[in-house]
Amino acid sequence: MSITILGPELTKIQLYTGFKLGQRVEIAGIIERLESFLYVIFFITLFFKLSIYLYATSFSFANIIGIRNHSPLAIPFGILITVLSITEFKSMIDDSDFYFLGSLYLIVPIVYVIPALMLITGIIKRSRAHQPLVPKHPSGATTRNHHDL
Repeated sequence: MSITILGPELTKIQLYTGFKLGQRVEIAGIIERLESFLYVIFFITLFFKLSIYLYATSFSFANIIGIRNHSPLAIPFGILITVLSITEFKSMIDDSDFYFLGSLYLIVPIVYVIPALMLITGIIKRSRAHQPLVPKHPSGATTRNHHDL
């Protein structure tokens, strides 16, 4: 935290960085460093989010079509995602119109309808198989409580 606020130069030469931190607080320097820190966090989260989406897409598609190894599908899906992200909208106005108006018709089914249908399907399957709605522990499993520790 001291490096973020004071900078690497002052943190390197100061003996008591916490004391110096309390003495010298420059809002402009803090905002600059935090802003760059937020940019780094943004790109890292974007990378991990896209990696997870790409993995889930290739894994799901491989399961749907019956392929055991989903790794060769990652590159074509990555190229497809890249091309779609570049060519999807012609201007920022089209982009904002889609996200504020058009995506509402996609958000409602994806967020509410599909999970509700999956929940109902799971309940119906469990009731037809005469299984409890909430799975119980296996009969051979031992559980530890606070007395065992």
